Amino acid sequence: MDRTVDVVPGASYQSIPGHPRWGLAPIEMAWEGKSIGQICEQLKDVKRNGGRDLALLYEHMAKDDLVAYGWHPGAGRNPVPGTQEEFGALIRAWIDTGTACPSP
Repeated sequence: MDRTVDVVPGASYQSIPGHPRWGLAPIEMAWEGKSIGQICEQLKDVKRNGGRDLALLYEHMAKDDLVAYGWHPGAGRNPVPGTQEEFGALIRAWIDTGTACPSP
């Protein structure tokens, strides 16, 4: 599916997410059951983040329209807080200050 689709009134959900590049992330990218420190380390690990160095990680988080879906999720879904521009600024600050992670 290449776009978000609103469903018929009365359904238990109001829209089905869609994006032409969306796909189920590999198990190496899973966050469930991990601490914030473990997730942070995983984000920096090119073997577990889709092959992205820090520059590509920033581009992905700050500018990718697939990530932007979080701020425009479709009917019946709440957007993530802030804006993608603010999120990109936070990622840039994290990178520029050494990408420290809390203890796992």
